[in-house]
Amino acid sequence: MGLKENIQVVKKEISTEEQFLEGMIKSERFFKRNKKYIFSAVALIVLGVSGYTIDTLMTEQRLKAS
Repeated sequence: MGLKENIQVVKKEISTEEQFLEGMIKSERFFKRNKKYIFSAVALIVLGVSGYTIDTLMTEQRLKAS
């Protein structure tokens, strides 16, 4: 019985590892396919946040100056 149980445990572990690898491969394919869009979105977010911060700082300086 111990050998059969060990075989079942090994099969479950292999199945889990296969699922993990499949997930990694799928995410890698998704990233490769949409890399330009992902980088563009990140760049737009960074530019938007920096623009908003600069605008806020300039508005505060104008209020202090007047």
